[in-house]
Amino acid sequence: MTDGTREVVVARKAREAEDISSFELEDIEGRLLPPFSAGSHVDVHVGGFVRQYSLFNDPSENHRYMIAVLREHASRGGSRAMHALAEGARIRVSDPKNHFPLMNEAKHHLLFAGAIGITPILCMAERLASAGASFALHYCTRTRNARPSRNASHVRAWPTGCSTTTARPCRRPGSTCRPSSPLRPRAAIFMSAGRRGS
Repeated sequence: MTDGTREVVVARKAREAEDISSFELEDIEGRLLPPFSAGSHVDVHVGGFVRQYSLFNDPSENHRYMIAVLREHASRGGSRAMHALAEGARIRVSDPKNHFPLMNEAKHHLLFAGAIGITPILCMAERLASAGASFALHYCTRTRNARPSRNASHVRAWPTGCSTTTARPCRRPGSTCRPSSPLRPRAAIFMSAGRRGS
């Protein structure tokens, strides 16, 4: 490790949706990575840029970090540099940091996400599912092509009782996507993440 970062290898790269690729990062020597909690991100050093990307895999996994990157057409270079990476490429990342922690005290969690903002929310859903907690996940994208496939590598079959709504395309920026199930549970905590204008 140098300057608070460590070298990792892109063990797997996959196209998850339109302009979105996921990256599975592993220690170059196969060692376990520092633990993280739901809502965490890492600073990624690539192509002379430093960008923050949320971890979306199950926090119980300490052999890999998984991030997803949206290719920005007006990018200053960070997302282009990430999408140019191939499997086997080496980059440097920081230890995980968490400025968006999951609140655990509720009897029920409402998780809302828009576009690439699904990444920290997916990690929270993984944590809640592993704990057998009650939650509902509502996800909105501008177009159907922008949402991950149900067969995406990171999507698990969550236990019965967890409600996940189908993504609903937003026809224009600023439009409202209404969830298809009632949102009136008692003692619920609301967590949301999204990208403005997505």
